[in-house]
Amino acid sequence: MSQKLFSKTYRFFAGLLILAMLLIALPSPVSAASSGLSIKIVAVDKNNQIVVEAANFPKNQSWTVRVGPYYSFRGDAVTVNTFTSTNGGTFRFIVVLPDVVEDVDWISVRLDSDQKYVAYNAFFNADRGDAYTTGLQPSETPTGTSTPAPSTLACSLTSVTVTAPNPMSARYDFDAVWTIKNTGSKDWETNLLDYKYWSGTKMNNYADLYDLPTRVAKGESITLRVDMTAPSSAGTYTSTWALVDGNTVYCYLPVTITVK
Repeated sequence: MSQKLFSKTYRFFAGLLILAMLLIALPSPVSAASSGLSIKIVAVDKNNQIVVEAANFPKNQSWTVRVGPYYSFRGDAVTVNTFTSTNGGTFRFIVVLPDVVEDVDWISVRLDSDQKYVAYNAFFNADRGDAYTTGLQPSETPTGTSTPAPSTLACSLTSVTVTAPNPMSARYDFDAVWTIKNTGSKDWETNLLDYKYWSGTKMNNYADLYDLPTRVAKGESITLRVDMTAPSSAGTYTSTWALVDGNTVYCYLPVTITVK
C-alpha cells in the first residue's frame, strides 16, 4: 500500500515538474510597449478599409492581422491579412474591414508575429483621411526613411486594378495594374525613375524593382504592371509599391486582393 502511495505521489510531483519546465520553455508574447513597436490608424473609409502605419517593426517576421469589435474582440475577431515585415522599420499598409465590424463604432486591430511580437490599437469607425493610398495624409509631415517628392515632380494615382476576379482562388496568377499621372511641372525620365516593392505582402513573381518603361511628359499618364501570384491561404492581402527616385517617393501604389 505504501509503495502504491509513493508511486502515485512520485508521478504527481514528476508531472508538476514537467509542466513547470514546459511553461518556462514556452515563449511569451512580446508586447508593443516593451518592444517599442506600434501601430496607428491614419485613415478610415467607414465599413470599408483603413490605412495602418506600423512603426519600429522588426525585420523578416510573418504577421497575422486580426480585426474585430472593440468590446467583443476576443470572441468575434477575424483574420483579414498576413504579411512579412521584410525591411522592418516604419511602413504603411491597407486593411480591408470584414463584415463582422460593419456599423460597429469602435474597432480593434491586432497584429501577431510568428516570433511572438504583438501590436494593437483601436479606432472610431468614421471617415477620415484618404484610406485608398498609403501616402501622406492631410496635415501630416513626412516620416520614415522616404523623402517626399518636390511639387515639380508630383504624381497622382488614377486607378488600381487586377487582371483577375477579386476575390480569387489561391495561387491565382494575375497582374497588378496601376495608372498614374504626372501632375508635376517636369517630365519623368526613364533613367531616373523606378517603381519598386515598398511594403506589405510580397506577391510579385520576379523583381522587386523595375525601371520606368518610358518617358512621361507633364500632364500625361502611364500604366505600370507587376506580375503576381495570390497567396496560398484565404484572406485579404495588400502589397504596396512606390514610384521612386532613389529615396524620394513620388507616390505609393497599393493593391489589395482577397483569396477565397
